[in-house]
Amino acid sequence: MKKIFTALMLVASVFTVSARELHADLSKAEAKGSNVESWDATTGTFAWKGSTDARILITDIVGDGDLSAWDSLVIVSEDLQESASFRLDIKLKNGTELKGDQNNGRAFWNAGVKKIALADVLAESDTVQEIRINTNSNVGSVVINDLYLLNDEPEPQYFEKVCEEFKAVKNNNQCSYDATTNTFAWTASTANTMRIFKLNAGNLAAYQTMELTTSDFQSEAEIGANDLKYRVVFMGENDTKIKEKSFASVGKKTIVLADEMAADQLASVVEIRFAGSCAQGSLVVVPSDIRLIGEGEEAPVDDPDEEIEDAIYDVHSDVQSVKAIENGRMIIIRNGVRFDLTGKVVNSGERL
Repeated sequence: MKKIFTALMLVASVFTVSARELHADLSKAEAKGSNVESWDATTGTFAWKGSTDARILITDIVGDGDLSAWDSLVIVSEDLQESASFRLDIKLKNGTELKGDQNNGRAFWNAGVKKIALADVLAESDTVQEIRINTNSNVGSVVINDLYLLNDEPEPQYFEKVCEEFKAVKNNNQCSYDATTNTFAWTASTANTMRIFKLNAGNLAAYQTMELTTSDFQSEAEIGANDLKYRVVFMGENDTKIKEKSFASVGKKTIVLADEMAADQLASVVEIRFAGSCAQGSLVVVPSDIRLIGEGEEAPVDDPDEEIEDAIYDVHSDVQSVKAIENGRMIIIRNGVRFDLTGKVVNSGERL
């Protein structure tokens, strides 16, 4: 099933999409045949002067020919001439023409909204080349207002958890994160992890995927295109590593969690960390570009990382900071100045 995905910010957002429709662009439709009287794509008016060899071809909604994501094909028409009729045909990529007639409900003697169940027309293995509005009378005209694919079932609901900050876990001064430039840097291949998610045990099992986007990898050492550059580490209680996923290139990555860990492993994860993989290097990664994505009606709730009032320390300096929520968003207040999670100053003139 093809999915429509709209990313929402903030932790544990929940969203859904209603029934889906894919509408043909009638300006791209093409008239074919010696008995075409006229085709006006602006008004959608199709006129013909013979019962054969006159049709309008629609291909822009067909895509690769696989229509399995759609339940129905809908055609909306008006102003069909008296005693005239038209039909809807489908041509497959193997050359087969599935012609509409009165028996299969794809020949029309009156205008209006016609909904055709694709399961009644196409076999599971059929791939479509084009949809045809064809003549079914010696002479006539009709106005085609719309033609579209429809799936009556809404997309599943999704929820997501977005990374709020990088927090040093295994550091020993061998890694840092600069929130101003969004640069994660490290000088060792092991003790360099930053926590990006803290979870209640069992909550990771509610998510299907983890997505992250990185860019601008840099290293003083000679590192080839296939050498490992950075990793995501899934941790259990007592600093136990459950699984590690390494990457050899930057860009958008999707980790399918069930492909990486068994159910009991997913249930035992309490932290997810980000780390370098080679001896030293740096790359750009924005916290809001790291997210866990689940499917269902309700996102799992995790305990706060720390109480809002607790003091924390910036991961790349000794400046004392506190976290707070203002106007529904998390900010960091450092020496009285407010920063968002990308390191940009907010309300720069206001100090505690």
